[in-house]
Amino acid sequence: MAFHPRLPLLSVGSGDYDGGYFFEGELLLLDLETGSATSLIEHELGRQVLGL
Repeated sequence: MAFHPRLPLLSVGSGDYDGGYFFEGELLLLDLETGSATSLIEHELGRQVLGL
């Protein structure tokens, strides 16, 4: 997780790795004022998130 330095936003990365070539992950942008979350990855299985 990482907070935006000036805006009320939080980025959240999550996922699963099987130890081989399969990554399943999500990167969300959470608006802390409204509570709404937006997915930043459009691929159906997600992608590997290495850092925020």
